[in-house]
Amino acid sequence: MRKNNFVKSCCLVYVWNDEKWEDVPLGCATKLVNVSFQLDGCLWMCHLSGCVSKFDILTFELEIIGEQEDGIQSIKWSPDGELVVMLGNVIQSDDALQLLSADFD
Repeated sequence: MRKNNFVKSCCLVYVWNDEKWEDVPLGCATKLVNVSFQLDGCLWMCHLSGCVSKFDILTFELEIIGEQEDGIQSIKWSPDGELVVMLGNVIQSDDALQLLSADFD
């Protein structure tokens, strides 16, 4: 195992808590598209169904941020964590490609 704060494995995410690995609640049962550790100290998880959630690794609290109606095919954060580019599952829709702030505005 890597000595990182988190490890992603297929549809499970683990966080190193004191001296053991613990499961992270995902907030959604569909496949993970992306898991990113951001500068706010949280794991941001995006699911194929469109669910976006944030997990605080210090308090172990999960927050569902929102949901992209048509689902998420791909998502990528900028290096500074201020912007996110999201590609929806339905390419022909008006909101297929979105450039959003870190607060998803």
